[in-house]
Amino acid sequence: MQADRMCAIFGDIVKSRVTLERAELQKRIQAAVGQVDERFREQIAVPFRIVAGDEIRGLLRDETCSYELILAIERAIWPARMRYSVGIGGVTTELSESIDAMDGPALHRASEGMDLLKNRKRAHGRLILFRSDDQARDDLLNSLTFLIDSIKNRWTNEQFERAQLAQSGMSVAEIAGKHGIRSQNATKSLSKSMYYPVEDAQRQINMVLGK
Repeated sequence: MQADRMCAIFGDIVKSRVTLERAELQKRIQAAVGQVDERFREQIAVPFRIVAGDEIRGLLRDETCSYELILAIERAIWPARMRYSVGIGGVTTELSESIDAMDGPALHRASEGMDLLKNRKRAHGRLILFRSDDQARDDLLNSLTFLIDSIKNRWTNEQFERAQLAQSGMSVAEIAGKHGIRSQNATKSLSKSMYYPVEDAQRQINMVLGK
């Protein structure tokens, strides 16, 4: 099977942000891989696998759910952070159990993007990079994800947890009750962390991707 358009995602832990013991971090990465392979199984062409201890790679049938999948991994491994290179394009070889045995523009773009992300001078702190044959869309996606991650990099664990609760559909009152604070303080906390513009930008990214 060859395809004109697929989506390769390469992920790599940002060492400077690792605050977990290595064994605990690897457990979380393994759990994240299992979760995304199950949750997105209909969209996955080649299951995500761990390579080199703390890197992951997988192939989606298209880019529609790529950002949603990245957010799912983010939730599973926080407070550790991972950089993600998303390569969109054709695949010129048959599908394989290992993405490393495959070839095509999608894989090349994901690999080249990861090389750029690992170069501090060129990446400028960026954690997500989309690369395809649509430069205008890539620029929009990369600008939005860069702004979002610049905000998230300043979040405390408490702010991250409250953002996830809000995103799951919990009301401010429910979040306040869970954290033992007043609703007014929960609202202030979400506003101070810039949760609402982050959530709106994340929704825009999914719309651009066709989600």
